[in-house]
Amino acid sequence: MNTNSQAFVGRSRELDELQRALDVTVSGNGQLVMLAGEPGIGKTRSVLEFTSAIKETKTRVLWGRCVDEQGSPAYWPWIQVIRSYVQQSSGRDLRDDMGVGVVDIAVIVPQIKDELPDIEEPLEIEPAQARFRLFDSIASFLRKVSQREPIVIILDDIHWADRSSLMLLEFIARETADCRVMILCLYRDTELTRQNPLNRTLAELIRLPNISQLFLRGLPADDVKRLVARLAGFDPPDELIDVLHERTEGNPFFVVEVASLLVQDGELTREGLPESERWVAKIPQGVRLLIGRRLDRLSPECNQALAIAAIIGREFSFPILDRLLDDVSEDALIDLLEEALSVGVIEEMQETPTGYQFTHALIQETLAAEFTSARRVRLHAKIAQNLETIYGDQVDFHASEVAHHLAEAEPLIGSDDLVKYSLIAGEKALNGYAHEEAIAIFERALTSKEHLPMDSDTASLLFGMGRAQVATLQRQDALQSMRQAFEYCVETCDVTRAVNIAEHLPLIPGVEGVAQLISNALELTKPNSHDSARCLSRYGLALNYELGDYQGASKAFEEALKIASRLGDDDLEMRVLANFSSVDGANCQFEKCHSKSLRCIEMARIANQPYAEIRSHFWAMNSSHMDGNLDALLHHAEAALSLAEKLRVKALEAGSLFSIAITLGFSGDWAGGRRYSDRGLGSSPNDLRLLAVGSLAAFMDGDKEHGSGLLKRLEDVSRATVPNTSLEYAVHLSVMPTIARLTEDASLLDLAETSARTLLDSSAITPAVEFHHVRPSLALVAAYKGDREAAREQYEHLLASFETYDEPKMMGVTSSEGILGLLSATMGRLTESVNHYQNAWDFCRITRHRYQQVWTGYEYAGVLLKRDETGDVQKAREILETSLEIAIESNMRILVERIQQLQSQFDRVALESDSAPAGLTRREAEVLKLIAAGKTNRDIAEELFITVPTAARHVSNIFSKIGVNNRTEAAAYSSRH
Repeated sequence: MNTNSQAFVGRSRELDELQRALDVTVSGNGQLVMLAGEPGIGKTRSVLEFTSAIKETKTRVLWGRCVDEQGSPAYWPWIQVIRSYVQQSSGRDLRDDMGVGVVDIAVIVPQIKDELPDIEEPLEIEPAQARFRLFDSIASFLRKVSQREPIVIILDDIHWADRSSLMLLEFIARETADCRVMILCLYRDTELTRQNPLNRTLAELIRLPNISQLFLRGLPADDVKRLVARLAGFDPPDELIDVLHERTEGNPFFVVEVASLLVQDGELTREGLPESERWVAKIPQGVRLLIGRRLDRLSPECNQALAIAAIIGREFSFPILDRLLDDVSEDALIDLLEEALSVGVIEEMQETPTGYQFTHALIQETLAAEFTSARRVRLHAKIAQNLETIYGDQVDFHASEVAHHLAEAEPLIGSDDLVKYSLIAGEKALNGYAHEEAIAIFERALTSKEHLPMDSDTASLLFGMGRAQVATLQRQDALQSMRQAFEYCVETCDVTRAVNIAEHLPLIPGVEGVAQLISNALELTKPNSHDSARCLSRYGLALNYELGDYQGASKAFEEALKIASRLGDDDLEMRVLANFSSVDGANCQFEKCHSKSLRCIEMARIANQPYAEIRSHFWAMNSSHMDGNLDALLHHAEAALSLAEKLRVKALEAGSLFSIAITLGFSGDWAGGRRYSDRGLGSSPNDLRLLAVGSLAAFMDGDKEHGSGLLKRLEDVSRATVPNTSLEYAVHLSVMPTIARLTEDASLLDLAETSARTLLDSSAITPAVEFHHVRPSLALVAAYKGDREAAREQYEHLLASFETYDEPKMMGVTSSEGILGLLSATMGRLTESVNHYQNAWDFCRITRHRYQQVWTGYEYAGVLLKRDETGDVQKAREILETSLEIAIESNMRILVERIQQLQSQFDRVALESDSAPAGLTRREAEVLKLIAAGKTNRDIAEELFITVPTAARHVSNIFSKIGVNNRTEAAAYSSRH
């Protein structure tokens, strides 16, 4: 009989689908194929057939296999994929292909450091951003390699994958959709219980346009006959096939096992089946019975060795198995493994010279189930002990594997070693941004100690658990975990750990008690010490964000700064300054925020701390914006973008690109603003800030179709986003009313108002968010809806805020005086409105806020026309002329139309009767006077706050209208008239 496990029949439709997916991938459109089926149905075997068929093509195939064991590290299938590539590549290729992302990828694939020992450690950033950077680095690496050759990534048995691996799959599938990467995932659909994390991933992946799903079912009777014939070497009788197909339902694994059993028992020969139906009774009813019959053909010694190997796992190594078999020599063990290899029960692992794996998970499961619970516990204890010896000083890298076996052996050996390795494995998972796996590791160890008194190890586990929970946004649970750890450290006077925990305690809106905990830690510290300064810095944050005590927070920060200065600790001073400036900014103390941010930027640059530096640039941006300083705003935004690109954090890049885009728009360059917003949306398509400024820029640039498309996305994303009190969220609320006015979309006003009022109801809202984004948004909504009462409410709130906080020049995308002018006009206080608008107009001229000057001029003129006092109409005309000039120069097409519509409301005849000689406009008359005074075009431009080309155009028009050829003749004309 041919017992070759490679026998393969059928599946032509599925193979054609895989080939089609590869063809599409090679053309540049990445594909994701989900191949599902029950155990033994032939998922892996079908894919092996597929990869064999494409072996001659220039396609790189990379495998990653998941295992049903908690001991495998986070990202295990992806580690195998990348490690396989590393083994096939030189150090130079790795550096070229992975680029700057090599430092991040090396965190989870340490073999990279063997090839590139000089790579640096990744820069420290927030956990969520660090994980994103890791994912982005891997995606960029795959994209780079796929430019040279197509890649097929095969992830086997992903129903056993850890959550972090599945999250990476979701990310890679999206990011490689436009390059030559095909991802093929194999899983048992029978394993998808409600608790399986793969369910959540499938729900995400099914939305992708490049996904296809294949479900393998049993082979038809004809294929079963072909398979048995290929295995037996002759055509089997139809009566066998009928029974075999009925009993196995066409499952290839079962078919092969049954056919092999019948041949080996002599029931199936070339002469046919025995006349009696004894052979039918020999067909086992279950898969484990089938596998058991197959294993019965092996020697007892081989079965014993394989059973112990099964406890190690689906994959096992010769050294560890050798240590577990005390009475078997190395040579004898080699013979036993060769015996198992000969019948296809196990196979050698190409990546590991001394490694083996069971050819099918069902075989391992069957063997492992043969042991009693007591025997399994003892074996796990022995495995853990031997793993420590084998790994030696490298055991920490395998802590998760060791901890798994210790957890299984815990009833026998206790929890001490389990806790030890769980702490190591948990920290390793945290360092690799596998936060969900870290929680599982810490939780398992804590369970083993739940009936024991609190001790130092338990506190360490709880602290690790808390940090992982913070990273996964389980902040309430995190606070509870850290509180327990913290209270133990306080009770035992463990100052160092108490301070460390205090610095990590999450500040949760609406939850009190953190400030008191940090105060308790502060009491433990030595006065004027490094630890006391660290506590004071965190205490300042807690006082501000938990209790709203800005004065108390400032006092804590100032004391911390004195200590840092006295100690000469620049790093500590920088961190305190960063926290202090953020609290200043959150409380609308912009001058203080700005000066501290500048100091922190300089210190961070010297210390090479780009994350601290970029945080300070963002606060400096915010304060520069509120002060109306466009040059400073652009400087800090460009510096932040450079740092964000260095850090490779998309969220920071998005914030920087938004700031550059809006600054260019403020200065009148909306086309330039569009370039930056479009660039940001390319990598952050759902960023509310970028969608808002991108839509506004498109409308201002006259591209209504593109603006409408972005506006639709803005509305969809805004409705789908849970409102929160972050500045990043609040920004778009202050932009939407302006877009609504441009588009006359009342529903957008309603959306902005609903979201803004939700934020106002939050106890976590900061003054900066409330008075510079939320209330300005509500103010614009009230004005555009003509709601006098709402306008009065917001007017009073804004004026009151100026008495408490630094008065900003800008609020959102509107000048503060402009908002007050608009509100006053809505309330019918026209003279008050005129005064506010005059202040806004002067501010815009001086700061060259060209966009805001045009809007202000348009609204200001409307109020003047409505008030209609002496000189109002003439002044309105002059303001509109200037606004129109700026709008035309800056290509603000939509505002050009609005201004021209307003101008058409004038009685042109009446206006012309009051015009200057020779039909000169009022602005041209002003220019003529300046010519007569001997001013150059540049002098005129500076005097009138216009550009030099505009001044030159006015001069040319004047010469033409009054019939002169030069400035001397123009001056003479001016003196006569």
